Amino acid sequence: MLYLKELMARDSSPLTPRSYGMDLLRWFRFLWVLGIEWDRATREDARDFMLWMKLVDKPVRVHWRHRGKAASEVPPPRSDRPVPGTLNPVTGKPTVGTKYSPRTRAHCETVLRQFYDFHLDGNVGALLVNPFPLVRERRSARPGSHSDGEKKHRNRRSGLYRPTVPQQIPRRIPDEKYTDVFTGLRSHRDRALLAFWIATGARAEELLSATQGGAVVGEQTIGVIRKGSREYQDCPPPRTRSSGCGSTKNPPMPLLLQDRMSGYPRPLSAASIRRGLDATLLASGLVDSVGEPLIFQPHDFRRIFITDSILNGLPPHIAQVIAGHDHIGTTMGYAAIYPTDAIEAHRAFIARRRALRPVEEYRTVTAEEWDEFLGHFERRKLALGDCGRAYGTDCAHEHACVRCPVLIVHATERPRLVEIRDNLLARILEAEREGWLGEIEGLQSSLTHAEEKLAQLDAQIARKQEAVDLGIPTLREIVARTTVVAAPPEPS
Repeated sequence: MLYLKELMARDSSPLTPRSYGMDLLRWFRFLWVLGIEWDRATREDARDFMLWMKLVDKPVRVHWRHRGKAASEVPPPRSDRPVPGTLNPVTGKPTVGTKYSPRTRAHCETVLRQFYDFHLDGNVGALLVNPFPLVRERRSARPGSHSDGEKKHRNRRSGLYRPTVPQQIPRRIPDEKYTDVFTGLRSHRDRALLAFWIATGARAEELLSATQGGAVVGEQTIGVIRKGSREYQDCPPPRTRSSGCGSTKNPPMPLLLQDRMSGYPRPLSAASIRRGLDATLLASGLVDSVGEPLIFQPHDFRRIFITDSILNGLPPHIAQVIAGHDHIGTTMGYAAIYPTDAIEAHRAFIARRRALRPVEEYRTVTAEEWDEFLGHFERRKLALGDCGRAYGTDCAHEHACVRCPVLIVHATERPRLVEIRDNLLARILEAEREGWLGEIEGLQSSLTHAEEKLAQLDAQIARKQEAVDLGIPTLREIVARTTVVAAPPEPS
């Protein structure tokens, strides 16, 4: 396939064409079922495919021990396995779910969009448009988006059907469990690998490709070839605090970490490391909540190194250089912020802030003060509603609640407010008839405020009862917009 050849020509990782090929195979199988050619797919087909990935269960992979057997010979899965998606109490990472994860769906959408862009640029097939387009509008114009009024959103170019990917929670391992794993390894080579991973944060493929000439004993460094930039970088080995990057590359030498098979030294593979870790974790007795052995990948120790380094005071930009990341956001994504760490850090922050304040501010509240605090809210309940004045403040209108602007009138008390207004009108007429000129001014002020509150209450009730036009066309409007096809003229 031309697209996979293009990826290989770009000097990408060998795993990249395989990962992209699996996404393309999933898309082609979907089109084959519908009987659609890949260059005839439309945006509706792409939409249905992303919805299918969101709703369908992942295919169950048969264990290699049971491949080729009949369905009756394959033992059923264990009933005591944890529910998919539950958190592991030791590693703090959720188990694999039955659905395609948002990260998998997002990766598939990106691969297919680039696949069609590549063929559109090359004018291959009968393609006219990309069925997986980009969204070029502002975020505030997208359906379901919100804006804060003053803050302007910048243009965000993202896939139209790309799902939101949550932040991944890296695995973790307590110190006492790490000691059990370290002592349970069978050879010094495996212990050295684990120590290098947990102390340098190097990737598995980077450390396995390190040569003997890259280990400089005098400088206490080991050189690796970074995955993305392919640059040579010196990493600090275990029990050292030095770190830095070097551009001096030694001549080619044998690999530093090797495996002997049939008496011949061979490169140590990542599969051998995974099998060694699985055997060690199985022998150490480390299990999860349902008694299943824990599973760790070499890349998990890279995440553990970054998390421990940042939590123990290493600046994130220094951790970025050591990890070989191009962007500091990638490094911060590797650092795991667990709920317990957030709670402990918040408690420590509160304790430090309290230490700077007078002790009297944090004394225990007496029963009289607590009763006074609760009594304030009880005294705010009025005949017309609630009083909205702040705690510890006196009434500014000497309990003339009708004149008070912080009076919150309930809708159910509208008849009472109308009764008060009518009573004020009657009292004003009585004062004018009896010549009580001093009473008229105060009664007129109360009547004005009562009418204002009555108008505000009527407007509030009207807003709740008013129907909001959502702009959805009615059936009559839809029928009116349909095009009527004229009948062909009859032959003369």
